[in-house]
Amino acid sequence: MLARLYRWLDRPLIIAVMRIAVAMVNVVTGFVLARALGPQGRGETAAVIAILGIAPIVLGLGLPLVVRRRSVDAAGAGRAVRSVRLLAVALTVPSLGIGLLCTATVLGTLDDAGRGAFLVGSALIPVTVLWTCDANVLFATGRNLEYAMTALVPAVVIAAVAAGGAVLGVLSVAVVVGAIIAGNVVALAFTSLRVRVSLTGGHEPVARVVREGVRFSGAQIADAASRRLDQAIALPLVGAVQAGYYSVAASLTLLPLALGSSLGAVAFRRVSAVPEGSPRKHEIARSVRGTVVLTSLVSLVLAAASPVAIRVVFGADFVPAVGPTLLALTGTTGVVLAYVASSILTALGRGWVMTAASALGGVVGIALAFVLGPRHGAMGLAAASSIGFWVSAVLCVAGLPVPRRELTLRRSDLRGSITDLVTREDRVVAR
Repeated sequence: MLARLYRWLDRPLIIAVMRIAVAMVNVVTGFVLARALGPQGRGETAAVIAILGIAPIVLGLGLPLVVRRRSVDAAGAGRAVRSVRLLAVALTVPSLGIGLLCTATVLGTLDDAGRGAFLVGSALIPVTVLWTCDANVLFATGRNLEYAMTALVPAVVIAAVAAGGAVLGVLSVAVVVGAIIAGNVVALAFTSLRVRVSLTGGHEPVARVVREGVRFSGAQIADAASRRLDQAIALPLVGAVQAGYYSVAASLTLLPLALGSSLGAVAFRRVSAVPEGSPRKHEIARSVRGTVVLTSLVSLVLAAASPVAIRVVFGADFVPAVGPTLLALTGTTGVVLAYVASSILTALGRGWVMTAASALGGVVGIALAFVLGPRHGAMGLAAASSIGFWVSAVLCVAGLPVPRRELTLRRSDLRGSITDLVTREDRVVAR
């Protein structure tokens, strides 16, 4: 019975379902933080969470995408994972350096306990790199349910620790950082059990893995920066209160990225499997069109629900977040489209195209944040992020090898994208 249930659940849609569940758990966490810490405390924790989310991507050097590509061939997964383990040890030093830099700059308002906890969390950044690489083995081999669980496990741990801290009356930035550390450790334990790669055995030459990873790292860093760096720099740009409002807007507008995770997984595997020529171009175009139609529909639903949802979930103090949320939702389709297109570019091995597109979008978004944020607060940050998302999306799509005429939306696109989500794929299991 359990085997039948697993097979029924193990399809691309489960990734979206789990990511939505993660988003809901994060909303609960945000609710707890908002109620317990207020707008100022929420702004500080948003900055800490953003930095600890970006840092593993910066220091990861594109290694998760290298592991993903290697894992399409079952024999390559173990060798790639062992190489990453060797590199993770060396990453501890620069990880601590990032912590020291951030506590001296954008996190200067933290108390001593918060700074100390943040430094410990920074030193453990390689733990996140390790479980993220394991998760990409699951992604590449079509183990949808297990891959989806990798995002849910740390979110649940963080929410549980934060809720416990609130109940006991001890919730603070330091406790939030402790929750993040616990979530990442549990996530690594989970992925290590699901991706059983022995400690001994052959590995890829470390220099070769790093060289390949650098081709993709710029895109990952820029993408993470466009989605998280604005929250990290919001404190000095707009102040803690406006940063708190924007953190609510950003969390709600990125909810549809759950769909992007599922659609990107399907697109990556299918594009990797089909031969070059017309079949591949058709598959790429279909993925792009379906992403635009489905995500736009979901964004409209979120826009209609946000005014009431924000008041009910976060309280009257966060009603000023409604305007930034509605403005930020105009960029939601762009960020999801950029994610799916990047998955396709990864499958095609076009790392530099992906890097250039994501980097330019990230630069535009962050530059506009410095211009619009101080003048317009959370509204300015929302406008900046939306524009940056669309710049990345347009450039990523422009880098795909598909005629522009095939990207014209069709009535069948919505049905096709839904079918992709609910259809179970044949998959290769790589151990």
